[in-house]
Amino acid sequence: MANQPNETIVLNDNQRVTIQEAVIAPVGEPAVNIVGEDATLRVLGQGSISAPDADNTAVISSGEDARITNRASISGALNGISSTSDDLRLTNSGTISSDSRAVDLSDGDGIRATNSGTILGTGDQRNGTFYVDGTVDDLRLNNTRRGVINAGEGNLGDAVSVQVGAAGDPSNEDINIVNSGLFQGRGDGPEVFADGARVAANGSSGLRFFNGSDQPEASVSGSVVNRGTITSEANVGFLGGLVVEDGVAFDGRIVNDSRGLISGPRNGLYIGNAAHDLDIINRGRIESGSRAVNIDGTGVNLINSGTIFGTGDQRNGTVYSDATADNYSILNTRRGVIDAGDGNQGAGIALQTGDAAGDIVNATVRNFGTIQGRGQAAANLGLAGDGLRIFSGIEGGGTIYRGDIFNRGSILSESLQGPTAGVRFSNGLAYQGTLINGRGGLIDGAQNGLYFGEAEHEARVVNAGTIQSGSRAVNIDGSGVSLTNSGQILGTGNQRNGNVYADGTADNYSIFNSRRGVIDAGVGNQGAGLSLQTGDVDSDVVTASLRNSGRIQGRGNGEENLEGDGIRLFTEVPNGSVTLESDIDNRGRILATDDGIDIREGVTLAGDINNQRRSTISGRDNGILVAGAITGTINNAGVISGGLNAIDASQADAAITVNNSGALNGDVLLSNFDDVFDASRGTDNGTISGLGGNDIITGTRRGDILAGGENNDTLTGGRGRDTFIFEPIELGADVITDFQDGTDLLDIGAFNFGTADLQAVIDGAQQIGSDTLLTFSPNNTVLLEGVQTGAIDTTDFVVV
Repeated sequence: MANQPNETIVLNDNQRVTIQEAVIAPVGEPAVNIVGEDATLRVLGQGSISAPDADNTAVISSGEDARITNRASISGALNGISSTSDDLRLTNSGTISSDSRAVDLSDGDGIRATNSGTILGTGDQRNGTFYVDGTVDDLRLNNTRRGVINAGEGNLGDAVSVQVGAAGDPSNEDINIVNSGLFQGRGDGPEVFADGARVAANGSSGLRFFNGSDQPEASVSGSVVNRGTITSEANVGFLGGLVVEDGVAFDGRIVNDSRGLISGPRNGLYIGNAAHDLDIINRGRIESGSRAVNIDGTGVNLINSGTIFGTGDQRNGTVYSDATADNYSILNTRRGVIDAGDGNQGAGIALQTGDAAGDIVNATVRNFGTIQGRGQAAANLGLAGDGLRIFSGIEGGGTIYRGDIFNRGSILSESLQGPTAGVRFSNGLAYQGTLINGRGGLIDGAQNGLYFGEAEHEARVVNAGTIQSGSRAVNIDGSGVSLTNSGQILGTGNQRNGNVYADGTADNYSIFNSRRGVIDAGVGNQGAGLSLQTGDVDSDVVTASLRNSGRIQGRGNGEENLEGDGIRLFTEVPNGSVTLESDIDNRGRILATDDGIDIREGVTLAGDINNQRRSTISGRDNGILVAGAITGTINNAGVISGGLNAIDASQADAAITVNNSGALNGDVLLSNFDDVFDASRGTDNGTISGLGGNDIITGTRRGDILAGGENNDTLTGGRGRDTFIFEPIELGADVITDFQDGTDLLDIGAFNFGTADLQAVIDGAQQIGSDTLLTFSPNNTVLLEGVQTGAIDTTDFVVV
């Protein structure tokens, strides 16, 4: 062949041409034009084909079943190769290059292209160094391990660019791309992307699918399999390693195999807004300096058994779903790692939910591997370091995330900022679904383990694994949260206001700690097991359900919100009164270094405290402390014990009722109102003191110490040797219904009576019917029912 042909080499039907020396195209014409069927062009050895003049193409192919094999060099100013052929077979092990587009597949179906050489941009690439038009169907592109498709250092352009759809044809079918080598997009900055859009047709991505139809949405079916590297320099907009732009619906699979790398400074893998039916399977590595995986649109399923990694601060999640995302799923398998990157800032997964008030987004998240949030960015920033964050896509909230979340791996956050958490449902985002932390699952956050923000949830939390935090393991704001624990909810540091905490906005929630469940502020730490802030305005009524069959443990010697209560009910409404409508049912152990159950001032428990058989409520200070009120009954069939008191209601805002058929270890201080205490079927190992009010106090069968206190009390000792205590500061007319002369005692030691004083009390005894009235001082009397005055003598009294 001559170096400078006088005319284009034309291949007709079944013709074969082999180029082994330099061929230069005539000006304005291709060097080779394949027009016939079954024609073959080979470029071998020292051969080359070039079209150096502007807007010229080296090889044009339009004939069916054309075969182009390049083992040398093909280059063109406009295109290296441009084809509209059906059933084209293109094989390159040499170099195909162009100042504008190295390979241009402008049309044709049934194309098979294999590259084990270099396809290179030598100038800015218009829409891809390797370009597929929207009219192409049934394409197989195989870039082998040695293959390089590169837009060219210093240039702008995609490595591979697939136009999806064309005018009147809004779809591409069966587009399949396999990369085992390198796809390298080039370029960055305002020359590529500005004002929210691409500046030119090129996108500077490694592999990009874009809508070229005349419709808002075009579709492509097929697959991408990456075993090599797909990468980009672009750090702007939605551009990245592998990009499916808005308006392109992808029906098929994107597989990043075990040796595959998809990376980009801005985005690793970007899926835009469209109605997809897409499975993304990552066994290799997807990474980015800003966002590794972006999911917009519907119908995307991400399955990760490799690594999805941040190489810089991650804007709103290493894996992120946009407000337009819906009907998607994320599965992180046992070997899967989703990590914002050590030393970076950002969430492991951040799911923006809905773009209009009332939007319901359906999605599922399943984790068997590791999801890791990083850094200390403020909680209200997109860079906040939650493990998994789900948040509303509109300012002020009002959207709903509906779907189940399952974890048997680790979801972690190292952030100490505000509400950041291992798993966080941000304020304004309502969660409808079941969150299951299965056996072996760990949800761990330095600031919060699991955080529910303020919204109207329909959420069920089932924990059989471990939820833990250095500050608060579980936080409940809003309404409609149900927590069932058969695993461990643990503090790994001092717990601010409770290992499990309900905020003042919480309502219609339930907590059930099952037989194997442990809720523990943590050995060596300070804090309550459960701390339930009740109401956020005066007269608020909060509905809840509290049941324990396992162990709830408060720890340490902290003060105020670090006090080691087992269960604490409190309010922060200034000088207000709030009500918690709930029973506290205990079939397990509630243990505390402070109070087992602490009902603080301003809180009324509208329900019962039920301590069942073989159950324990125990505090180093008090078993139960009531400084607020309880409208129901304290029913004890188990053990209630305290280092100071079993029950202390001395500061209560209202009367209390106690039915004891179990054991009370420690004193019982009733309120200053009209209390009822009945231990006729139980035991008490301490003094029962009525304090003020007209109390009805019934002791046990084994002998009791009963003190009615002020006002008019009715005391029943029951069988056994009972002691009834009276003090001079107490004013009232008490009644003892079953005083047993010779067995029971009246303790008046506080009066400091001498022998004469005592005798005066005895001599002053009055017989009233069948009863005896004793007067210790004016307005301080006791009526002994069924006792004759003659039976009373000094042996019935304790005076010292």
